[in-house]
Amino acid sequence: MRAGRARRQGFGHVLAVNQQLVRILAARGGVAVDMDNAALRVTLDVIGRVGFGKDFGATASLSDRRANAAFDLMGAGARPARAQRLRPRPARRREPAVMRRPRRGHPALEQPAAQVPPVRAGAGPASRWARHSTPAGTHARARPPQGVRRGRRELAAFRGMMAALLAEVRARGEPDPSDVTIAAHLLRIRDPATGRALPDDRLAAEAGVFFTGGFETTGHTIAWALLLISGHAAVEARVLAELGALRLLPRQAGRRPLGYDDLARLVYTGQAIKARAAAAAPARGAALRKG
Repeated sequence: MRAGRARRQGFGHVLAVNQQLVRILAARGGVAVDMDNAALRVTLDVIGRVGFGKDFGATASLSDRRANAAFDLMGAGARPARAQRLRPRPARRREPAVMRRPRRGHPALEQPAAQVPPVRAGAGPASRWARHSTPAGTHARARPPQGVRRGRRELAAFRGMMAALLAEVRARGEPDPSDVTIAAHLLRIRDPATGRALPDDRLAAEAGVFFTGGFETTGHTIAWALLLISGHAAVEARVLAELGALRLLPRQAGRRPLGYDDLARLVYTGQAIKARAAAAAPARGAALRKG
């Protein structure tokens, strides 16, 4: 019952954000639009408004990235990942995972070989630097590569963004009993052992999960669904026919706004969106195409 009420309450925000995007697209007069970028903006605004009562304003503009620091920060992690996947990788001989030695010039090379532990190879940019034991019991660390340093800065900025969001939520006071947003539920949580509310750092971390877990996965799902539907004329025709039967198409005689109850009636449209997963699996940083 509570989940259904939450969906109904959130539907108005979802509709408002998407209507804003529709107005922007109509005003562009047929100019090409990066729909993945637009879908990510919609997703950020929906998570913010539905979950935390916060309008980030990401959908207000599709061109001025500097005007929206939150969207720029959320999308920062995807850009290096996409560039790395598109960049051709030269063939190279791989050493055994547990036998890779520190690169030349690393402080650990100054120690006797018996005192230098093997370095276990891992995935990602962090695997390019490792911690090595020294005789004094301290740790000498190679300078992290640029990607790792940039990632640390972006992570710190994201944590600051979540801390600021939590402060804004707390400033509103205790949530009303009828408030079924994610923010309200987080504020109501009590430690069963102590009866106390969760500390701010834990609340901010929990809030961050909804953004990192839902931002790119949802945005890429929308973009892939639009691409695949538009690439299959028969599927697109059936989707348009279903929308037309409910008088939901633009410039249609007797057109009416989309209502919450219409979602259950859009059976084929829902199936087409779900079928998208068979061709492209959403993932943070990209959508991985199968086949």
